[in-house]
Formats: sequence, structure tokens, C-alpha cells
Amino acid sequence: MKNTTVLDTNVILRFLLNDHPAHFQRAQAFMSDVISGKITAYIPDSVLAECVYVLLKVYKVPKPKACKVLTGILSYPGISQLNREILINSLVYLQHITLTSSMPLFTPQQNNKIGMCLVSTRI
Repeated sequence: MKNTTVLDTNVILRFLLNDHPAHFQRAQAFMSDVISGKITAYIPDSVLAECVYVLLKVYKVPKPKACKVLTGILSYPGISQLNREILINSLVYLQHITLTSSMPLFTPQQNNKIGMCLVSTRI
């Protein structure tokens, strides 16, 4: 990933939430260049997972809306993700499940495939 900027959770959240005017302006300017493809950026899996958690648990954003906006960001021309399809599929899957603290990660019905979104994005 030559000349690629690694995105941090705070940049994504400030861009989406516009809850801190000065930080939003900087995030919006940066993300505008990502949207246009002028800048190439990478979102680590852990950053995407943290964005999901913070949007759902801290800001109480409805799960479908959070998943939709994050899927949209992954689709920006300037986002360079080798695992884009897996992450988008994970966000789609997340919209349709209810996570509980007692939910097992692996079940026999899943043939030992990961059952929780964004735990592992490498196959």
C-alpha cells in the first residue's frame, strides 16, 4: 500500500457524527479527498470493529444505520481494502443478528466458521 494513510477510529467517527466542529472540518476535508480518490486510505479491521462498537454502544446509533454508513465508507474510491468484500459482508450479516455476551463464537452448525462479525476477516 504505497502512499496509503491508515485511518483512525476518531477520524471516521468525527466525520460521521459531526460532534466536534473543528475535528469534523478536518475529518471532512480529509474524507473528501478519499471520496474523490485523491488520497488512498486503509481502515484496519480493528478500527472498523471499534467504529461499530462506539456507534452502537456509545452513540446508540441504530444497527442498520451504523452498518449502512460504514459500508458506504468502505465503498469510497480512495479506500484501499484487500478484504473489502469480507468486511462489507460482515456488516450486512451484523444487521441481521442479535449479539449477546453468552453468544459462542463457533457452533457445530457453522462448521467451525466464525459466527461473530469482524472477529476475523482473513480466510
